Amino acid sequence: MTAVHPDAPCWSRRPAEASSLERYFPRRGEADVELPLPERHDPVVVASLIGADAMARGRSVMCVTSDDQVDHVLERLAVLPGPEAVDLHRGDNPLRDLVAHHTGQALGVSGFSTYFGPNPGIDPADVVVLDADRMNDTVIGALFAVRVDRRTHPAVHRRLRELIGDVHPPQGLEPARWKTLAARVRAMLTPVFCGEDTRFTWLRLQPFLPECRVVVGVDDIVISPPGKLLHALPGYRHAKQRVHLRVVPAPAAEAGTEPDVSGLSPSIRYAVDYLRTCFTDPDLTLNRVASVAYMSRYHFSRSFHEQTGHRFIDFVTSLRMDEARLLLRESSTSITEVARAVGYRELSHFQRMFKKRFGMSASAYRTAAGN
Repeated sequence: MTAVHPDAPCWSRRPAEASSLERYFPRRGEADVELPLPERHDPVVVASLIGADAMARGRSVMCVTSDDQVDHVLERLAVLPGPEAVDLHRGDNPLRDLVAHHTGQALGVSGFSTYFGPNPGIDPADVVVLDADRMNDTVIGALFAVRVDRRTHPAVHRRLRELIGDVHPPQGLEPARWKTLAARVRAMLTPVFCGEDTRFTWLRLQPFLPECRVVVGVDDIVISPPGKLLHALPGYRHAKQRVHLRVVPAPAAEAGTEPDVSGLSPSIRYAVDYLRTCFTDPDLTLNRVASVAYMSRYHFSRSFHEQTGHRFIDFVTSLRMDEARLLLRESSTSITEVARAVGYRELSHFQRMFKKRFGMSASAYRTAAGN
């Protein structure tokens, strides 16, 4: 996890992601919400803001993302204002256990240890927020995979291998081939996996059996369901609201001056990430960001320009103007509040920079955007 400089406060003003929260507000009463996010908005932060709003209204909330985001989740939540959102579930692998525990809760299970038992305690959250880009087949498949092991189910394993035919492990089975076998596999495995310990998993996997991914190993055969199995789970179905967060790439004509971070040095890449988070802070300065990157002012300024192709001030202004454009187009926030929200204390300064960037005043832009 990247260290954060102790003298680098990010949240003296609202985060940029607050504009996505404002777009969520009018949809609080909807059962299913698809909330597209700009590329620079972090789904983890948006989910946390929606969660804080839900808790402030007395609603329970759970967020579901993939386990490779755990470090990132904890780092971001640690600096967010509002109620603490993560209660670490301890175990042999705390990071994976954290995701497993909260994924179980988000899917409506009051005790994750009972999830795969025959009678799980169902206690759906009022609001389930899903990081849709990361809630892929791998995440759901890992939770609901069925494993036919040669050592524990020798007879069934042998029959299944005979049905599958000549496959050299480890190898995935062709989807078209698997679909022709799915009905016979269901009849073969149902008596095995409808026992007390596996019934909950098997009954929910069965409807999706033809769409499962199948990997034939040396000693086992693993059948993993597609990600859409999520929609059949009790916590998802019975939640009062399901919010899907999905990042939408900006059209070329709308793209700002975002650099390709793949070629940046670690220090400049961290500075760029820091700026994307903190650009709405009116007290943001080159000195502060140079300090965060552990570089001198002069060396940082020169390196930033050389590697990103933009001067520091131009890069910050671009982030602020793009965020202002989004707020003007998609919210009813007054222009004065928009200026403050993106880091300008003086409305006249904001108006001057907006017109320089887009060739029209903020009010004219809002009118042209039909808002």
